[in-house]
Amino acid sequence: ENNNTFTADHSDVELRGSTQQITGSSVTTFYDLTLQTSSAVKTQTIDANVNDILALNDCELATTGYNMTVLNPSTAAITHNSGFVSSTGAGRLVRAANSTSAYTFPTGWNDGGNIYYHPVDIAPSVTDSESFAVRLAFDDPASEGYPSTTAAGNVTAVNTKFFHLIKQ
Repeated sequence: ENNNTFTADHSDVELRGSTQQITGSSVTTFYDLTLQTSSAVKTQTIDANVNDILALNDCELATTGYNMTVLNPSTAAITHNSGFVSSTGAGRLVRAANSTSAYTFPTGWNDGGNIYYHPVDIAPSVTDSESFAVRLAFDDPASEGYPSTTAAGNVTAVNTKFFHLIKQ
């Protein structure tokens, strides 16, 4: 819980335990954030940032309606085994980018213990400093105002179980 007193410096904060929250009255900026305890869910109740490395390991980071922003533009700034980021509403996994190499967004969803892992790889076309925000929406696109009955002529079918929201 950060109530405007946490200073990250070059620390590695490890969240250990089955259920934990990133919360408080102030947005927390971690230097390195490591999620521990296999199959655990770490939940955000506020936006948070990571300056260097976000290590998901085998955990779910549930951003809910908030953003987890990784400020390090290295393509290696997020590590994971079976870990993933789930989000709802306005929540996103946000990454800084400055390379034309592929940036992986390890997005997924936990549907009552059934894990659906659907990552996104984005390779920017320029080396400008920019950011991308991604969320896996585990629902019919129509439920969020994107009609699944209409599609471009070269699209033969629309997945009604999940879709990705991507913002640059």
